[in-house]
Amino acid sequence: MGPPPARRIATLTPTLAAALWLAALAGLLAPLQLLSDDWAHVATVGRFASWRDAFDPHLTPLRPAQWLWFHALVSADAPALARLAAATLCALGLALTFALCRALGGAPRTAALATLLAAVYPNVWAIGWPAAVGWPGRHVGLLLGLVAFVHHQRRPRAWTALGVLAGQVAALAFHQTGVLLAPLCAAAAWSLQGRGALWAMVRRPLPWALLLVVLPYCVYVAWFRPERSASGAPLSSLPTGALRAAIVLWPASVRHLLEDAFRAGGVALAAAAPFALVGPALAARAVWRGGPGRLLAIAIVLDLALSTLASGFMVRYALTASALFAVALALWSARGGALRIVVVAALALGWAVDSARDVARYRAASALVADLLDAARQADRGLEPGRALVLVDVPGELDRDLQVPLFRYGLLDALRARGIARDVRLLTATARRGAQPSRHATAAELDRELRDDRQLVLRFADGRLAPVPPQGTGR
Repeated sequence: MGPPPARRIATLTPTLAAALWLAALAGLLAPLQLLSDDWAHVATVGRFASWRDAFDPHLTPLRPAQWLWFHALVSADAPALARLAAATLCALGLALTFALCRALGGAPRTAALATLLAAVYPNVWAIGWPAAVGWPGRHVGLLLGLVAFVHHQRRPRAWTALGVLAGQVAALAFHQTGVLLAPLCAAAAWSLQGRGALWAMVRRPLPWALLLVVLPYCVYVAWFRPERSASGAPLSSLPTGALRAAIVLWPASVRHLLEDAFRAGGVALAAAAPFALVGPALAARAVWRGGPGRLLAIAIVLDLALSTLASGFMVRYALTASALFAVALALWSARGGALRIVVVAALALGWAVDSARDVARYRAASALVADLLDAARQADRGLEPGRALVLVDVPGELDRDLQVPLFRYGLLDALRARGIARDVRLLTATARRGAQPSRHATAAELDRELRDDRQLVLRFADGRLAPVPPQGTGR
């Protein structure tokens, strides 16, 4: 006999809701313009002679699966294909979230709740920004390897060992921080089977096979290609990065209040500090108690810490941590109690609202990119041959979390893709980070640019790019 109808409904309802939510995100984001680094990556793969060039060790970043992805799926003419493929990766991530919860002892309805929580967490960028595909690819690899390892610890079999190794290879192929899988496996052995399991691992072939994959990669990147990997976040940015990592799982409205309070200092800082310490305190408690909670806590901390140390923490780096937290929340809520249900529902609602807002921001960014490129192309068509274009104050990002890119990189490539072949220079006259590679211009320098009749100056202001009337004759 199968499970009772009520249990089937309790499993199917969250699962179906997660699937519909992901489908809605994909439908709303698929037709949008390419953004920022997308244009630079499309230009790079356009120079490939074949798909084998994706494995060129001189490419930056060193992510062959990401380059293969762009070579096969991404083009300026059909961006929807890449985003639908990214949504497929996200669906795999949700399926593996379900599998991880089940592997850690969760009932089917608990695993379904974890899947829904992971779906509504605001990881909209994973579909909306094709250049960031390295993170969802890494995420799938890490979860695949971790699920396979948990099963392997209970009953070693060839398919579970192959699953761990396949997950490790996939994670490294998509992103350098895929090296995290080996520490996660050690944490799983300790958390689920005690300290003795760590020593028992030494006598098994799988950990050694895993090290044979990871160690040569680490040696190659660290010693022979150090320029192909992140050089590490500046020490001065670590406190800010640590704070962002500690509060990243709060809904954005709460997170922004805490960040503002820490900037203000004084009484506001004292009031916000306990909320920022909730996450670390809960993680420490879970580690102390052991079991699946210990594994999930260690995995979340390692994932966030690696991102913070590697390149400085950003909100989008919490993809894997958010899925692990979703599993932890679901297992915690399964114990029953009204308070647990209220907490989980409040977080889910906050995350869903954040996701809806992020979709709106991505759609606004796409419209802004389209308008900006159209304005530049129109100016180019009306400009005499030999004259240059100077673009001033084109923004790099749209929002305070740097979650929605506009033209951090790739603006020159986007202009070339739109047929603008003349000389183009980028300047920024404000403190806000502009499109790269832009040079900061003082007021006097900008005035000289405006007086040079050998070029046309377009300035971004009030959401549009418009020509600035010349203020004199040439130099």
